[in-house]
Amino acid sequence: PLIGGSVALGVLSALLAGGQPPVPAPGEATTLFWVSWGPMMALGLLAYLAWVAAGPGGRRLAAPGEGPGARLWHAVLSIVTKVGQQSLAVFVVSMALAQLLGAVLDRIGRDFGTFALVNLTGLALITAVAYIAAWFKSQPWRKKRP
Repeated sequence: PLIGGSVALGVLSALLAGGQPPVPAPGEATTLFWVSWGPMMALGLLAYLAWVAAGPGGRRLAAPGEGPGARLWHAVLSIVTKVGQQSLAVFVVSMALAQLLGAVLDRIGRDFGTFALVNLTGLALITAVAYIAAWFKSQPWRKKRP
């Protein structure tokens, strides 16, 4: 059922993204299929494979052990989790931030260094938005009831 649902999602996405499926000319069937339907179906399959790889409840993402690598992975995973929990706030801010940072790139130039700087700045700002949104949702100004 999960594979069928994944394929159905890919087909539905392809239909919504591209309208009617094309009618290929003789000899072009596989090429036109891949160009118009293939990417969305591949994306659905990739999402399904990522879900399988993560395991039930994401248990396979946890790093075993207590070493520095495991602690670093746990820190990265907790940041990614926080950003995922605050996805609406992150999405809304990232839409405006993309325009702003694109204008910054227009002013400072577009080479490897500036792209890296602007992308890392955007990543830091989006992460900060997630933590700020979580802080507001926790309502720290409210007094706890006894």
